[in-house]
Amino acid sequence: MRASFILWQRMTTLLFAAVLVLPLSPLFAQSNVPPIPVLISEEYGTTMSEGATAIPESPAPISETTTTSQAIDTTPPTTPTNLHATVLGPTSALISWDASMDDMGIKRYRVYRNGVLVGNVSTLSFSDIFLTAGTTYSYTVEARDTAGNASEKSTAVQITTPTTASGFTPSYSAATFAISDRVQVSSGPLNVRTLPDTTGIVVGKQPTAALGTVAGGPTTQNGYVWWNIHFDSGADGWSVQNYLMRSAAPSFVAPISSMGQATALTVGAPVTTSDAVNVRQVASLQGTLVAIANRGTRGNVVSGPVASDGFEWWKVEYSTGKIGWTAGNWLTVQQGS
Repeated sequence: MRASFILWQRMTTLLFAAVLVLPLSPLFAQSNVPPIPVLISEEYGTTMSEGATAIPESPAPISETTTTSQAIDTTPPTTPTNLHATVLGPTSALISWDASMDDMGIKRYRVYRNGVLVGNVSTLSFSDIFLTAGTTYSYTVEARDTAGNASEKSTAVQITTPTTASGFTPSYSAATFAISDRVQVSSGPLNVRTLPDTTGIVVGKQPTAALGTVAGGPTTQNGYVWWNIHFDSGADGWSVQNYLMRSAAPSFVAPISSMGQATALTVGAPVTTSDAVNVRQVASLQGTLVAIANRGTRGNVVSGPVASDGFEWWKVEYSTGKIGWTAGNWLTVQQGS
Protein backbone atom coordinates (compact mmCIF):
# COMPACT_ATOMS: atom_id res chain seq x y z
CA MET A 1 0.00 0.00 0.00
CA ARG A 2 2.81 2.33 0.92
CA ALA A 3 4.60 1.52 -2.33
CA SER A 4 1.49 2.41 -4.36
CA PHE A 5 1.24 5.76 -2.55
CA ILE A 6 4.84 6.61 -3.28
CA LEU A 7 4.40 5.70 -6.96
CA TRP A 8 1.30 7.92 -7.22
CA GLN A 9 3.14 10.83 -5.55
CA ARG A 10 6.03 10.65 -8.05
CA MET A 11 3.71 10.47 -11.04
CA THR A 12 1.77 13.50 -9.82
CA THR A 13 5.01 15.50 -9.41
CA LEU A 14 6.19 14.60 -12.93
CA LEU A 15 2.82 15.51 -14.40
CA PHE A 16 2.81 18.91 -12.66
CA ALA A 17 6.32 19.64 -13.90
CA ALA A 18 5.34 18.75 -17.43
CA VAL A 19 2.45 21.19 -17.31
CA LEU A 20 4.87 24.03 -16.33
CA VAL A 21 7.40 23.44 -19.11
CA LEU A 22 5.14 22.44 -22.03
CA PRO A 23 3.61 25.18 -24.33
CA LEU A 24 0.07 26.24 -23.66
CA SER A 25 -2.64 24.42 -25.52
CA PRO A 26 -4.17 26.12 -28.61
CA LEU A 27 -7.20 26.93 -26.54
CA PHE A 28 -5.19 29.02 -24.10
CA ALA A 29 -2.87 30.44 -26.79
CA GLN A 30 -5.85 31.97 -28.63
CA SER A 31 -7.44 33.45 -25.55
CA ASN A 32 -7.29 37.13 -24.64
CA VAL A 33 -5.53 36.46 -21.40
CA PRO A 34 -2.43 38.70 -21.37
CA PRO A 35 0.94 37.14 -20.78
CA ILE A 36 2.34 37.46 -17.32
CA PRO A 37 5.24 39.95 -17.30
CA VAL A 38 8.54 39.07 -15.87
CA LEU A 39 9.03 41.00 -12.66
CA ILE A 40 12.36 42.71 -12.14
CA SER A 41 13.32 43.63 -8.64
CA GLU A 42 12.65 47.27 -7.60
CA GLU A 43 16.36 47.43 -6.86
CA TYR A 44 17.06 47.42 -10.63
CA GLY A 45 14.19 49.48 -11.99
CA THR A 46 10.67 49.31 -13.30
CA THR A 47 8.83 46.31 -14.78
CA MET A 48 10.26 45.55 -18.23
CA SER A 49 10.77 42.51 -20.37
CA GLU A 50 14.34 41.39 -20.66
CA GLY A 51 16.32 42.87 -23.55
CA ALA A 52 14.02 45.88 -24.10
CA THR A 53 15.56 49.32 -24.63
CA ALA A 54 14.28 52.10 -22.42
CA ILE A 55 12.81 55.19 -24.19
CA PRO A 56 13.92 58.48 -22.64
CA GLU A 57 11.27 60.48 -20.84
CA SER A 58 12.12 63.68 -22.80
CA PRO A 59 14.00 64.59 -25.97
CA ALA A 60 17.69 65.40 -25.75
CA PRO A 61 18.24 68.97 -24.57
CA ILE A 62 19.31 71.58 -27.13
CA SER A 63 22.83 72.86 -26.62
CA GLU A 64 23.00 76.05 -24.56
CA THR A 65 25.17 77.58 -27.26
CA THR A 66 22.53 77.22 -29.97
CA THR A 67 21.40 80.71 -31.13
CA THR A 68 19.16 82.13 -33.75
CA SER A 69 21.05 83.47 -36.73
CA GLN A 70 21.18 87.30 -36.63
CA ALA A 71 22.71 89.91 -38.88
CA ILE A 72 25.95 91.30 -37.46
CA ASP A 73 26.44 95.07 -37.62
CA THR A 74 29.85 95.83 -39.10
CA THR A 75 29.14 99.30 -40.48
CA PRO A 76 31.03 102.05 -38.61
CA PRO A 77 29.46 105.42 -37.75
CA THR A 78 30.22 108.52 -39.78
CA THR A 79 33.19 110.60 -38.68
CA PRO A 80 32.51 113.42 -36.16
CA THR A 81 32.73 116.82 -37.87
CA ASN A 82 33.16 120.51 -37.02
CA LEU A 83 35.53 119.86 -34.14
CA HIS A 84 36.09 123.00 -32.07
CA ALA A 85 38.32 123.73 -29.10
CA THR A 86 38.01 126.62 -26.67
CA VAL A 87 40.84 127.43 -24.28
CA LEU A 88 39.22 128.20 -20.92
CA GLY A 89 42.39 128.83 -18.95
CA PRO A 90 46.02 127.76 -18.42
CA THR A 91 44.96 124.21 -17.53
CA SER A 92 41.58 123.66 -19.17
CA ALA A 93 39.85 123.54 -22.55
CA LEU A 94 36.43 122.67 -23.95
CA ILE A 95 36.21 120.36 -26.99
CA SER A 96 32.94 120.14 -28.96
CA TRP A 97 31.82 118.57 -32.24
CA ASP A 98 28.81 117.69 -34.38
CA ALA A 99 27.05 114.35 -34.01
CA SER A 100 27.94 111.25 -36.03
CA MET A 101 25.31 109.16 -37.80
CA ASP A 102 24.76 105.41 -37.49
CA ASP A 103 21.87 103.11 -38.38
CA MET A 104 22.09 101.32 -35.01
CA GLY A 105 22.75 104.42 -32.91
CA ILE A 106 25.78 106.13 -31.37
CA LYS A 107 26.81 104.93 -27.92
CA ARG A 108 29.94 106.91 -27.02
CA TYR A 109 32.49 109.40 -28.32
CA ARG A 110 36.18 108.96 -27.55
CA VAL A 111 38.34 112.05 -27.23
CA TYR A 112 42.07 111.82 -27.90
CA ARG A 113 44.66 114.36 -26.79
CA ASN A 114 47.94 114.03 -28.70
CA GLY A 115 46.80 110.54 -29.72
CA VAL A 116 46.08 109.39 -26.16
CA LEU A 117 42.53 108.58 -25.03
CA VAL A 118 41.46 111.14 -22.40
CA GLY A 119 37.67 111.15 -22.66
CA ASN A 120 34.79 108.72 -23.23
CA VAL A 121 31.47 110.58 -23.26
CA SER A 122 27.91 110.28 -24.59
CA THR A 123 27.51 114.04 -25.15
CA LEU A 124 28.86 116.30 -27.92
CA SER A 125 31.42 118.08 -25.76
CA PHE A 126 34.26 117.28 -23.37
CA SER A 127 35.98 119.45 -20.77
CA ASP A 128 39.69 118.70 -20.44
CA ILE A 129 40.89 120.08 -17.10
CA PHE A 130 44.28 118.39 -16.75
CA LEU A 131 46.40 120.53 -19.06
CA THR A 132 49.73 122.27 -18.56
CA ALA A 133 50.14 126.03 -18.95
CA GLY A 134 51.95 127.22 -22.06
CA THR A 135 51.56 123.93 -23.92
CA THR A 136 50.20 123.05 -27.37
CA TYR A 137 47.74 120.18 -27.69
CA SER A 138 46.07 118.38 -30.58
CA TYR A 139 42.61 116.79 -30.25
CA THR A 140 40.68 114.26 -32.34
CA VAL A 141 37.36 112.49 -31.72
CA GLU A 142 35.95 109.17 -32.88
CA ALA A 143 32.44 107.73 -32.53
CA ARG A 144 31.48 104.25 -31.34
CA ASP A 145 28.13 102.66 -32.17
CA THR A 146 26.13 100.21 -30.06
CA ALA A 147 27.88 97.27 -31.75
CA GLY A 148 31.32 98.63 -30.90
CA ASN A 149 32.23 99.76 -34.42
CA ALA A 150 34.55 102.79 -34.47
CA SER A 151 34.42 105.66 -36.93
CA GLU A 152 37.45 107.29 -38.49
CA LYS A 153 39.01 109.91 -36.23
CA SER A 154 37.97 113.49 -36.89
CA THR A 155 40.20 116.15 -38.35
CA ALA A 156 42.55 117.34 -35.60
CA VAL A 157 42.19 120.72 -33.91
CA GLN A 158 45.01 122.40 -31.97
CA ILE A 159 45.09 124.76 -29.01
CA THR A 160 47.84 126.40 -26.95
CA THR A 161 47.18 127.10 -23.28
CA PRO A 162 48.28 130.46 -21.82
CA THR A 163 51.18 130.65 -19.40
CA THR A 164 49.12 132.50 -16.77
CA ALA A 165 45.47 133.32 -16.12
CA SER A 166 46.20 137.03 -15.64
CA GLY A 167 44.51 139.05 -18.36
CA PHE A 168 43.56 135.89 -20.22
CA THR A 169 40.63 135.92 -22.64
CA PRO A 170 39.33 132.57 -23.93
CA SER A 171 40.28 132.05 -27.57
CA TYR A 172 38.54 129.97 -30.21
CA SER A 173 39.99 127.57 -32.71
CA ALA A 174 36.75 128.29 -34.56
CA ALA A 175 33.55 130.04 -33.54
CA THR A 176 31.80 127.57 -31.27
CA PHE A 177 28.36 129.04 -31.90
CA ALA A 178 26.96 131.81 -34.05
CA ILE A 179 23.89 134.00 -33.80
CA SER A 180 20.75 132.01 -34.76
CA ASP A 181 22.44 128.62 -34.16
CA ARG A 182 20.21 125.98 -32.62
CA VAL A 183 21.63 124.62 -29.36
CA GLN A 184 20.59 122.32 -26.55
CA VAL A 185 21.60 121.81 -22.94
CA SER A 186 24.11 118.96 -22.75
CA SER A 187 24.01 118.64 -18.97
CA GLY A 188 21.33 120.25 -16.82
CA PRO A 189 19.91 121.84 -14.89
CA LEU A 190 21.67 124.85 -16.43
CA ASN A 191 21.45 128.28 -14.81
CA VAL A 192 20.01 131.07 -16.96
CA ARG A 193 21.12 134.51 -15.76
CA THR A 194 20.25 138.14 -16.43
CA LEU A 195 23.92 138.97 -17.10
CA PRO A 196 26.91 137.06 -18.53
CA ASP A 197 28.43 136.80 -15.08
CA THR A 198 28.20 134.45 -12.10
CA THR A 199 26.85 137.43 -10.14
CA GLY A 200 23.92 137.75 -12.56
CA ILE A 201 20.50 136.91 -11.13
CA VAL A 202 19.36 133.38 -11.91
CA VAL A 203 16.01 133.81 -13.68
CA GLY A 204 15.50 130.11 -14.24
CA LYS A 205 17.04 126.71 -14.93
CA GLN A 206 16.91 124.66 -18.11
CA PRO A 207 16.90 120.84 -18.03
CA THR A 208 19.12 118.49 -20.04
CA ALA A 209 18.16 118.47 -23.76
CA ALA A 210 16.29 121.81 -23.53
CA LEU A 211 16.40 123.49 -26.95
CA GLY A 212 17.01 127.10 -27.80
CA THR A 213 18.41 129.61 -30.29
CA VAL A 214 21.57 131.69 -29.84
CA ALA A 215 20.58 135.36 -29.61
CA GLY A 216 23.82 136.94 -28.41
CA GLY A 217 27.44 136.36 -27.43
CA PRO A 218 30.04 135.25 -26.93
CA THR A 219 31.09 137.15 -23.82
CA THR A 220 33.85 136.03 -21.47
CA GLN A 221 33.64 136.53 -17.73
CA ASN A 222 34.69 134.62 -14.59
CA GLY A 223 36.64 132.12 -16.70
CA TYR A 224 33.55 131.15 -18.70
CA VAL A 225 32.28 131.82 -22.21
CA TRP A 226 28.67 133.06 -22.09
CA TRP A 227 25.91 132.98 -24.71
CA ASN A 228 22.51 134.64 -24.65
CA ILE A 229 20.01 131.89 -25.42
CA HIS A 230 16.34 132.21 -26.29
CA PHE A 231 15.02 128.85 -25.14
CA ASP A 232 11.93 127.29 -26.71
CA SER A 233 10.25 127.28 -23.30
CA GLY A 234 11.04 128.60 -19.84
CA ALA A 235 13.55 131.30 -18.96
CA ASP A 236 15.73 133.10 -21.50
CA GLY A 237 19.08 134.67 -20.73
CA TRP A 238 22.83 134.10 -20.40
CA SER A 239 24.29 130.61 -19.90
CA VAL A 240 27.83 129.25 -19.95
CA GLN A 241 29.05 127.47 -23.05
CA ASN A 242 30.38 124.43 -21.13
CA TYR A 243 26.94 122.90 -20.89
CA LEU A 244 25.62 123.77 -24.34
CA MET A 245 26.04 121.94 -27.63
CA ARG A 246 24.82 122.28 -31.18
CA SER A 247 21.48 120.79 -32.09
CA ALA A 248 20.02 119.77 -35.43
CA ALA A 249 16.48 120.48 -34.20
CA PRO A 250 14.62 123.08 -36.28
CA SER A 251 13.78 126.51 -34.92
CA PHE A 252 10.81 126.67 -32.64
CA VAL A 253 7.57 127.72 -34.29
CA ALA A 254 4.62 128.63 -32.12
CA PRO A 255 1.47 126.56 -32.83
CA ILE A 256 -1.18 128.37 -34.85
CA SER A 257 -3.58 128.32 -31.90
CA SER A 258 -1.17 130.41 -29.81
CA MET A 259 -0.32 133.01 -32.46
CA GLY A 260 -1.43 136.54 -31.80
CA GLN A 261 -3.62 138.49 -34.19
CA ALA A 262 -2.09 141.11 -36.45
CA THR A 263 -2.70 144.60 -35.04
CA ALA A 264 -3.24 147.68 -37.20
CA LEU A 265 0.19 149.32 -37.22
CA THR A 266 1.59 152.38 -38.92
CA VAL A 267 5.09 153.67 -39.58
CA GLY A 268 6.25 155.64 -36.54
CA ALA A 269 3.96 153.84 -34.09
CA PRO A 270 5.49 152.90 -30.71
CA VAL A 271 5.12 149.16 -30.16
CA THR A 272 5.71 146.47 -27.55
CA THR A 273 6.33 142.76 -28.18
CA SER A 274 3.58 140.54 -26.77
CA ASP A 275 5.94 137.53 -26.60
CA ALA A 276 9.55 136.66 -27.36
CA VAL A 277 9.87 137.23 -31.12
CA ASN A 278 12.46 136.75 -33.85
CA VAL A 279 14.00 139.83 -35.44
CA ARG A 280 15.11 139.06 -39.00
CA GLN A 281 17.27 140.77 -41.57
CA VAL A 282 14.57 140.53 -44.26
CA ALA A 283 10.81 140.17 -44.13
CA SER A 284 10.69 136.37 -44.44
CA LEU A 285 10.86 133.22 -42.34
CA GLN A 286 14.03 132.45 -44.28
CA GLY A 287 15.60 135.74 -43.27
CA THR A 288 18.76 135.65 -41.16
CA LEU A 289 17.96 135.93 -37.45
CA VAL A 290 19.72 139.05 -36.16
CA ALA A 291 18.24 139.10 -32.66
CA ILE A 292 15.46 137.90 -30.41
CA ALA A 293 13.31 140.51 -28.71
CA ASN A 294 12.03 139.29 -25.36
CA ARG A 295 8.45 139.80 -24.20
CA GLY A 296 7.78 143.45 -23.40
CA THR A 297 10.60 144.89 -25.52
CA ARG A 298 9.71 148.35 -26.80
CA GLY A 299 10.46 149.86 -30.17
CA ASN A 300 9.27 152.04 -33.01
CA VAL A 301 8.04 150.95 -36.43
CA VAL A 302 10.31 152.37 -39.13
CA SER A 303 9.02 150.58 -42.24
CA GLY A 304 6.36 148.25 -43.56
CA PRO A 305 4.20 146.42 -44.00
CA VAL A 306 5.51 143.60 -46.20
CA ALA A 307 3.42 140.47 -46.81
CA SER A 308 5.47 137.24 -46.82
CA ASP A 309 5.09 133.61 -45.71
CA GLY A 310 1.59 134.25 -44.40
CA PHE A 311 2.62 137.12 -42.12
CA GLU A 312 2.53 140.91 -42.25
CA TRP A 313 6.05 142.11 -41.43
CA TRP A 314 7.12 145.40 -39.90
CA LYS A 315 10.62 146.78 -39.55
CA VAL A 316 11.16 147.86 -35.96
CA GLU A 317 13.95 149.76 -34.23
CA TYR A 318 14.02 148.27 -30.74
CA SER A 319 15.13 149.91 -27.51
CA THR A 320 17.92 147.33 -27.32
CA GLY A 321 19.53 148.92 -30.37
CA LYS A 322 18.57 146.08 -32.74
CA ILE A 323 16.72 146.83 -35.99
CA GLY A 324 14.95 144.22 -38.09
CA TRP A 325 11.75 142.71 -39.40
CA THR A 326 9.18 141.17 -37.03
CA ALA A 327 5.85 139.53 -37.78
CA GLY A 328 3.08 141.92 -36.80
CA ASN A 329 1.17 139.16 -34.98
CA TRP A 330 3.34 139.76 -31.91
CA LEU A 331 3.51 143.57 -32.00
CA THR A 332 1.15 145.72 -29.98
CA VAL A 333 0.77 149.47 -30.21
CA GLN A 334 1.68 151.15 -26.93
CA GLN A 335 -1.37 152.76 -25.46
CA GLY A 336 -1.18 156.34 -24.25
CA SER A 337 2.09 157.04 -26.02
